[in-house]
Amino acid sequence: LVGSEMCIRDRVKNGEVIRISNEAHSKLKKISIATGVGMNVIATNILDDILNQHTKEIQALLKKYMSL
Repeated sequence: LVGSEMCIRDRVKNGEVIRISNEAHSKLKKISIATGVGMNVIATNILDDILNQHTKEIQALLKKYMSL
């Protein structure tokens, strides 16, 4: 997804709290203010996109980790 498309997806229904850097928080806040979309939605969409793009690499790392 690009630009505003990343901000349009559904809200997070069940969530957990994670810590992020002040810099990342500031960037998310600016995007949130500019788009009117919640920071949690934007962050979730970004993370989902990255995880989907790197599925094979992540699976390989998890397989290696599980075999230790």
